[in-house]
Amino acid sequence: MPADPLPTCVVCLGPAAAGWTTCWCCRRLAAQLGPVPTVVAVAVCGPGDRLHTAVRRYKDSPAAQERREQRRALRRLLQQFVVTQWRPMVGRLGRWDAVACVPSGRGTVPTRHPLQAVVDGVPALARYPRLELAGQPGRVDHLRPAADAFSVVRLPPGCRRVLLVDDVWTTGATATSAAWAVRAAGVEVAGVLVVARYVDPASSPRARRWWAAHHGGPAPARRRQSRSQPSAASTSSDQRGSDSGS
Repeated sequence: MPADPLPTCVVCLGPAAAGWTTCWCCRRLAAQLGPVPTVVAVAVCGPGDRLHTAVRRYKDSPAAQERREQRRALRRLLQQFVVTQWRPMVGRLGRWDAVACVPSGRGTVPTRHPLQAVVDGVPALARYPRLELAGQPGRVDHLRPAADAFSVVRLPPGCRRVLLVDDVWTTGATATSAAWAVRAAGVEVAGVLVVARYVDPASSPRARRWWAAHHGGPAPARRRQSRSQPSAASTSSDQRGSDSGS
């Protein structure tokens, strides 16, 4: 049987090169910080599309009303996915006994991440005990995870296996860093549930073909951005054919 000319990474669900089961980003992260957590993605997003805008502005918009509206939209999206895809998700990741939201910033004092409000509105996830992570001084870059970026500040009694939840996955460096902290606390990582799997079709010809084949629609039009406000999830086109864009 011929190989899939547009394969999908078995770990992060992004584009992979022909002949590979994992993408270049996942291989590079794993070489630096160990296993990359297996991904289940609610939806794929691209630069400037509606979902990409939502996962940025639900926490960063200067308007409180917009933040609330975007959180409600993400909560509805996550709820619908969990209701309809629970069995496939458990089949891919296995069972877990706690849930943890991946922090987005640094700092030794734990703060309530806006994603927590989204997860709390999804009954199937809200019923699990919470493992809490806090940001630490370590810096996570686009393709460079950090063992000192996060720490576990609250571990539920008897917790053995945790589901990480993140708003967006680009290269996976942030979630991989969070997974390292969880494992360092003696807890297994089932995987990471991401609301948006970000792929930039303009990053490479392979990514553009993957988008057309697997996303089932035209590539989103890239919006022009000012030099002072770069995209938080932009990707580079010279990542040795890396097709997934942390």
